[in-house]
Amino acid sequence: MKNAVFMDMEKVETLAHEHLWTWAELARRSSVTQSTLFALKAGRRRASMITACKIAHALNVEPQVLIKEEG
Repeated sequence: MKNAVFMDMEKVETLAHEHLWTWAELARRSSVTQSTLFALKAGRRRASMITACKIAHALNVEPQVLIKEEG
């Protein structure tokens, strides 16, 4: 996937827990499916920049906070 990034899903999980959100709630608030979140967490796929931005926006952080340099 062009412009795909590795996301720091441990950081995503920590931030979601700080908001007291489940994965379902994060999915709802970010408009990203739970299956996508689970695939990102398991490392089965990388996120598009659009997906990374949606998740970051829902968590009130800049996308760069959630993006890893390499897998």
